[in-house]
Amino acid sequence: MNASRAHIFFLIALMALVPGAAVAQEAPAIDDDYPGSKRPGFYLSADIGGAVYDLDDAVSDRFTQNGIDLSDHANGFGLALGYSWRNEFALEIELYGAGVSTGTTDIDAALVQFDLIFRVPLLKRQRLAPYLEGHLGSTGLGFEGSGVENRVVYGGHTGAGAGLEVHLARRWALDFGYRFSLISFQEESIELRNGGNDEIDIDGTGRVHRWVMATTFSF
Repeated sequence: MNASRAHIFFLIALMALVPGAAVAQEAPAIDDDYPGSKRPGFYLSADIGGAVYDLDDAVSDRFTQNGIDLSDHANGFGLALGYSWRNEFALEIELYGAGVSTGTTDIDAALVQFDLIFRVPLLKRQRLAPYLEGHLGSTGLGFEGSGVENRVVYGGHTGAGAGLEVHLARRWALDFGYRFSLISFQEESIELRNGGNDEIDIDGTGRVHRWVMATTFSF
């Protein structure tokens, strides 16, 4: 009888251990709530930062000859709407604008960029996520005031960049990045109201370097 009881006790103990062993062998569950985990599809981003741009020397000289000291740097802000596919890659559209100094009170100028951006993170599901991006879009130089005919001159651009996302929460991240754009201006002109109705031709290529600091919220 004692042997039979010992046998039954052994079987019960063995059955209790088997489920525990199976659980121990299971892969650990992935927590989708920690910062850097896959985020929901749509997100909004607001950024501030500086831009350094340069036009062809011939175009810059035309501004200088007409008494316009067009600054080569500007500070502005942008807004973006994007969609992320499980944080594997993302597509977003952004509108960025910055005021540009002209050295005269008669003319105000602004730099505007509209971008379609493709982003790929280099490290996925991490709190610190470096990324690469490519973009294409349109750059506009706008002029208005009593000394110039109101006009926006556009040029198409392509470019690339890189940055680092810092995930503070699953739906909230900070973004520090750099973007370079190469612009191709069609031959257009702006008309000055200086009595002689002089024109400044804007053509050729231009380059824009942007440093971006953004906050991103997923929803």
